[in-house]
Amino acid sequence: MRPARDAVENLAPYRVEQFGFPVKLNQNEAPIDLPRNFKRKILHRMAAVSWNRYPPQDPIHLKSALSRHIGLPQEWILLGNGSNELIQALMLAHGVPGDRILVVEPGFSLYPRLAAILNLGVIRVPMQDDGTFDAARIVRESGRARIVFLSSPNNPTGALAPRSLVIELLRCRTTLVVVDEAYIEFCGATVLDLLPQHGDLVILRTFSKAYGLAGLRAGYLMAHPERIQQIEKTKLPFSLGVFQQTVLQYLLERDRWARYRVRSIGRWRDRLYRSLRHMPGIDTLPSQANFIYFTARDRPCEQIDRALRRRGVLVRLVSRPDGGAAIRVTVGHPRENERFLKSLAQALREE
Repeated sequence: MRPARDAVENLAPYRVEQFGFPVKLNQNEAPIDLPRNFKRKILHRMAAVSWNRYPPQDPIHLKSALSRHIGLPQEWILLGNGSNELIQALMLAHGVPGDRILVVEPGFSLYPRLAAILNLGVIRVPMQDDGTFDAARIVRESGRARIVFLSSPNNPTGALAPRSLVIELLRCRTTLVVVDEAYIEFCGATVLDLLPQHGDLVILRTFSKAYGLAGLRAGYLMAHPERIQQIEKTKLPFSLGVFQQTVLQYLLERDRWARYRVRSIGRWRDRLYRSLRHMPGIDTLPSQANFIYFTARDRPCEQIDRALRRRGVLVRLVSRPDGGAAIRVTVGHPRENERFLKSLAQALREE
């Protein structure tokens, strides 16, 4: 059998544990599913849709609803099968083998993973010890990069990318600046207002987090219309199916419910953060997203992770700026958060 390309052969499979734990706090998922009456009404709408026809490739009605929601003309928006597909399309449109992307670490693992598949180099800039962006180094290194990726809030540290950093990068005019606002609804800090004046700015968003649609796979990208046209050429056609389009249209008509969900998760996050901050032996960082990043002073986080698993709690081991391990815990329902905190306290008392 002929082997795959070296870049693929050398790549480890992407694996995230998903099942077998009563408390699952490892993927930044929303802890609240859609109400049953919403699901019934969505399925009723689906009954009127032709399933034997391809979906609209340019869903005008959905884009119109999204345009009103974010206050941006339709031609500045590109919908996709999750923001992951749009990140891939963006790299395909702008990078050639040998080009480099710049990412911060710890950060979203998909950026360097896709870069490896596409034979793009990666410039890695560590976050500072306090979990914030090293703005001076990012600007200095950006001259060697074709694309700079900034997640704001950053996954997994929860820190916001400084607005001044984004502006400084755009002034350099040597690179494409991509700001991933996957968790924007939890913090409200956006650079959307910079978009009309900066053709080298791209903003990514998703429906997986605040809208609780991780199982649906839907996201969108915002950029200058000319850039949208080029990125769309590299995106798979018909990637946003009729079910995704129907659900999104329904929920955008009920944005008040999404705002209620975000407020609830924000309150649960703040309680969880306060509890972790006052737990002996734990160091944590304030978060602007729906997860919290923390380390332990007296024992390895790998040991804590194993102890939590034995108690039925699944969290995510992530890297620290110094190369060690930390833990990222998703904000769950209050019952899940309480079980996590109780299990963590027990784990810290283990010999």
